[in-house]
Amino acid sequence: VLDLAIHDIDMLNCLFGPPETVFATGADEHNGDWGHVMILGNHNGVKTSIEASFNMPKDFPFAAGIRVLCEKGMLEYKFQAGGASLEQGEPLNVFRLHEPGKPNQSLEVAAGDAYEREIAYFVRCVETGQAPQVVTGEDARSAIQVALSARQSMLSGKPVQIFGAAY
Repeated sequence: VLDLAIHDIDMLNCLFGPPETVFATGADEHNGDWGHVMILGNHNGVKTSIEASFNMPKDFPFAAGIRVLCEKGMLEYKFQAGGASLEQGEPLNVFRLHEPGKPNQSLEVAAGDAYEREIAYFVRCVETGQAPQVVTGEDARSAIQVALSARQSMLSGKPVQIFGAAY
């Protein structure tokens, strides 16, 4: 939850605000780790879901994506590494809009690895002494609070209400 899913949590917080409640379940590795998690969120009436896993086959390419279902269509972003690791092969980066009755429309997306760009941005902020304007400390704290609430939900088997969701 604090490794892979944290990026998805942060994205959903950015798009919809932090959730009021989360319910999570997953594969308990019986050592305090969760190898596969699914998190359902309620962001002021917007329903969200996250799936993150360390349990994929070792040679399965790293993949991430998001779908946003709207009243008049859907946006979808997919990223997949070119091989078993991010350093192998040419990655797949797809961003498209689907509107009912129309052909899918490909939207422009920056080439390469979004996580790599995220880290490079953070390093530039540290090197220049500038406070981040994207993913601030408050954003990180919010994502961590949601992740810890999701972990609490996995342990209890019950939904968790997140107090102070407006942070």
